[in-house]
Amino acid sequence: EELAGYWRNLRPECAHLAGMDIVKLEGALELAFRAHQGQKRKSGEPFIIHPVAVAGLLAQLNMDAEAVCAGLLHDTVEDTDLTFAAIAERFGTAVSRIVEGETKVSKLPRLAMSGANPNPDPDLLWRK
Repeated sequence: EELAGYWRNLRPECAHLAGMDIVKLEGALELAFRAHQGQKRKSGEPFIIHPVAVAGLLAQLNMDAEAVCAGLLHDTVEDTDLTFAAIAERFGTAVSRIVEGETKVSKLPRLAMSGANPNPDPDLLWRK
């Protein structure tokens, strides 16, 4: 099966993880695979290739299971019907927060190009 092939490619990169971390990663891969089913990259390749590659890079950096799971899921909220709440429920708040942070950061270049300033008062950044 296609999903098993992606896991075979990712698993060696995750040698530093074991036990329930591996179970969590398998679940994140399956969810990302199903969520992106039918989506294609501009090259025509299945979209899932990108999140698997991101997760592989994070695993090569010996990141923890939460970071690698977030790598697998990082495009799901923007590109599918999956929600941050659903990610938090299944994989924990840490994974959901990483995905949410990446989603916000990925919007910054477009925001800068548009000239929009979401926080026009710089003093607000320093107030508690």
